[in-house]
Amino acid sequence: MKKLIFALVAMAMSISIAYASGGYEYKGSHTGFDVTAENAVLNMVESQTDPETEKVNIAGKTYKFEYFNNNFPEVGGYLVGAVHLSDGDDQYVFDYYVAGENVVKILLYTKNGKVINKQVYPENEEAGSD
Repeated sequence: MKKLIFALVAMAMSISIAYASGGYEYKGSHTGFDVTAENAVLNMVESQTDPETEKVNIAGKTYKFEYFNNNFPEVGGYLVGAVHLSDGDDQYVFDYYVAGENVVKILLYTKNGKVINKQVYPENEEAGSD
């Protein structure tokens, strides 16, 4: 019975967060679901989004938001959420690294499926630095 109640509460929280987040589309198994990390990523994406064009601006380039995978595996002590963006024919995956309630770095993980692994936020640091 406790498992059923927990599952219902988790589902209700997920629905309310999706509603409150302005309609961002989610994909993923949600096995690593973390509300605080999810809010950190969504707040960062929102702060990077031009309200007129609805384009996400990262490191001086603009992208169309496709979807957000909020599975949140742990990598190097950070929770990582994958944000999928596009610009024309190219598809990108940006990994948002979360510590506590803040996004501390963003990596351009892939472009059209090819691993890039380049840090784009903060802009003055390299991908390998933690």
